[in-house]
Amino acid sequence: MEGSANPDTRMTKDDNHCEELLESFALVSANYTFCAIRFARPIRLCQFCVEKYLSVESVHSDILTLEDEEGEQCKAKLLNLDRLQVVEAGFNYVTGLWQRASCNKCFETDSQGNPTKELNEKTKKILQLSNDTQTCIEEHHNDTYPAFYDPEVCTVCKKYYVELNSFYDSQKEDGFCMDIVDMMNTTRSQWSTGLRCCVDRKQPEWVFLVSTAVFTCLPLVFYLAAYMFVTSKEQTVLRQSRLQEHINSATSSNMMCPD
Repeated sequence: MEGSANPDTRMTKDDNHCEELLESFALVSANYTFCAIRFARPIRLCQFCVEKYLSVESVHSDILTLEDEEGEQCKAKLLNLDRLQVVEAGFNYVTGLWQRASCNKCFETDSQGNPTKELNEKTKKILQLSNDTQTCIEEHHNDTYPAFYDPEVCTVCKKYYVELNSFYDSQKEDGFCMDIVDMMNTTRSQWSTGLRCCVDRKQPEWVFLVSTAVFTCLPLVFYLAAYMFVTSKEQTVLRQSRLQEHINSATSSNMMCPD
């Protein structure tokens, strides 16, 4: 799919043919779609598909501005007469996916505000911090602790993880592209759940769990105590009733006259 003609080559007015532009647009759109699917998990859409995205933008721009050999605008020939709006629908899909992933946040932009292929400085930095963290984990992880707290990793690599996490949190206002968001979610899950390194959270969590258990059990204790009290009261009343019956019976017997 990607081995055909080079879709990145912009055509000039002299050698342009609108039909060739249409074929190029179909090719670059397909390449981008394939790339997006390929790098959907883990999400690396922005980093690995930026060239294909820019190719779609470039060919679409040619369709809007260039003319064929007879001077007829390709826009009128390919878009205005397209009742199904297939080209525009395809272009909107490409740009919509790019925007939903906030990909522009990870790249330098040109004078018109369009993304370039160059990652911006904050993205480069967080990728480096992530690489340092993962390298440390790989070097110190002990396979004998596959599902338990890994003390060496948690101790040695904590400074790398804290720096990574702090830098990410400091950039929340401007944000990152979805590649970085997904990377951080995975790293945080690995650190807290996979490696069990959030030791500082264990005590507060236990306090919370114990407190929750106590408050949950209070109604049960109350109803149990109430039940025992009522039962005891009923037994006391019953004993008193029986005693009174015996007294009344004895009194009646004593009051009877002998024959």
